Amino acid sequence: MALDGMEQVIEENFHHSKYGNRNQHVIAKNRVNLVRFADDFVVTAASLEIAEKAKIVITDFLKTRGLELSESKTLITHVNDGFNFLGWTIRKFNGKLLIKPSKKSIRNLVESLSETILQRGMAWRQEALIQKLNQKLRGWANYHQSVVAKEVFSHIDFVLFNLLYRWAKRRHPGKSRRFTARKYWHRRGFRSWVFSTDTSALIRVDKTPIVRHTKVRMDANPYMNTEYFTERKFKQGVKRLTGVFKSVWINQKGCCLHCGMPMEINGDRAIIFGTPLSKGGTRTVSNMAYVHSICDDEHKSSRPKG
Repeated sequence: MALDGMEQVIEENFHHSKYGNRNQHVIAKNRVNLVRFADDFVVTAASLEIAEKAKIVITDFLKTRGLELSESKTLITHVNDGFNFLGWTIRKFNGKLLIKPSKKSIRNLVESLSETILQRGMAWRQEALIQKLNQKLRGWANYHQSVVAKEVFSHIDFVLFNLLYRWAKRRHPGKSRRFTARKYWHRRGFRSWVFSTDTSALIRVDKTPIVRHTKVRMDANPYMNTEYFTERKFKQGVKRLTGVFKSVWINQKGCCLHCGMPMEINGDRAIIFGTPLSKGGTRTVSNMAYVHSICDDEHKSSRPKG
């Protein structure tokens, strides 16, 4: 990748003494560290002056590769004021570092839900709308469930209820509120006001468990300690999934049905049904399975047609 080598540049400029050797005193003084995901990265520094110097070093590094920093996306800020990275806001509150879903990420989700409910989904059957919304909500909630997101999850449920009520009233403009509520919201177990049908129900985002990230063992090597990483991936799925999806994950031991390889809980995966729902299949553990999305695509393309 174009950014490969940036870590070495940071190391040479901020971790080495003037004699060229790695020096712990220099590292502690500058506190310059790089966190990178693909083309997005964050650089920490002990002071504004060191941060500005780091920006110059990185700008020069990119220039030699025909690249440049985006001025609109590049920001030098204090951690007390916070910054956004990968859909999260990272900021210190009263001396405590907290990571929360960013306002932009929340706004994008609400806009997507609004478009699905009040535009594309106005003529959909309730069950089809529930299925589409559950896909969106699960993906978004699973991504943010390792950070401080409980209040945000509750806010999404509140916004979702109001959007769905508008959807229901538009479908029955001449009917009473009582009629609308009874037609689309029902009691399920101990829960009331569940947007549901006989066969499906909208998930509650605020019921998503908050699961903190588990650090990788320092001495673990992905090529040598395969059992450790396989077990780690499986345990992450057990912690993060709930209900029937958790049971399916445990039943398969976190491995893809097609290739048998371990799956990442945050990876590109899909649920398939032994008997399709369109042919009377049910959302039960015995009829559901997890697969890598790419494996499922290859499996579908290899099946004989006709």
